[in-house]
Amino acid sequence: MALKKCKECGNQVSTSADKCPNCGAPVKRKSRIGCLAAFAILIGIGLVASQLSECKNQINEKRQVAQRSEAIKKQRERELKIQKEKAEKHKQIVIEFNGNKETILSNLESLIRQKDFDSAQKEIAKYDIPELSDALAEIKNNLEEKTLYEKGKKIPANKYTDNYYHYVRLAKINPDNKLYKKKLNYYGLKVSNKKYQEAKSYFNKKTHQHRELQKALIDIQAAIKIRPNVNKYKSLKNKLKWQELRYYKGNDKVQMALQYEGHGKFYVWIKNTSSRKYHVNPNDFTLVGKNNQSYHYERSDGIMVDLQPGTETSGYISFATRSGPREMVFDNFSAGKISRKCP
Repeated sequence: MALKKCKECGNQVSTSADKCPNCGAPVKRKSRIGCLAAFAILIGIGLVASQLSECKNQINEKRQVAQRSEAIKKQRERELKIQKEKAEKHKQIVIEFNGNKETILSNLESLIRQKDFDSAQKEIAKYDIPELSDALAEIKNNLEEKTLYEKGKKIPANKYTDNYYHYVRLAKINPDNKLYKKKLNYYGLKVSNKKYQEAKSYFNKKTHQHRELQKALIDIQAAIKIRPNVNKYKSLKNKLKWQELRYYKGNDKVQMALQYEGHGKFYVWIKNTSSRKYHVNPNDFTLVGKNNQSYHYERSDGIMVDLQPGTETSGYISFATRSGPREMVFDNFSAGKISRKCP
């Protein structure tokens, strides 16, 4: 038991006593807080701090939401103000135009006749708003047509392609103009024949490059677009398309090329472009006729083979049909599917 001096009389007193046995003075005892109580206090302090932090975050979030809402509100107000000002400006332009319509249009026509196209364009720009689009449509087309026509005079006559597309644009603006139609036919004939001759020159060469073939196809298709009813153009296109089938096309595993011999008979090439072996046989081939019927092979020669990586095989394959070919399909379980369209 611990002892200490009484502050009043100086006698020794037990620290657990309530008062001094000698003089009766009260004894002050030290307050003790257990570990559990201290831990509870710390937890309480932590909870309070957490709640204060959460409350602070909520306040900040609400402030940010309010700021964003205010910014959106101000932006909308600015947009409405701009729209209102624009509407008022357009209203004044419409009033001005309608009040002087004949004078304005007459002045524009005069500028166009004088070939002062820049001044005419600037004058139109003053009234070029959606509300007056119908009222200005005719004069704007007239200005575009005359401007384009004058520019076309600078194109040399032997520049057939440039002249052709120039008159294409003019005919689109004014499709009833007889001069434009005449020029369009003249230059269209020149351009289409030139494209045809270039494609034919490629076809008649003894040796062919795939890139040259692609250009020839572009040329003949351009000729057909200009004059779609010329049979010799369409005939040459078909020949070039058949020639294109002699070049390999396919997937990332195998590629196929073919040549039509007539009467359902083809000569076929298959190339393995992968790193694994594939077993190829005639059952992989199907011919789709122009009658939309599918045909399996009737006879074949040299096509059944284990095709090693980087190698190719070829041979004849025949189908029992009198229908012209529409599509040759190679469909192998391991190598995938290839389809080549026939012209």
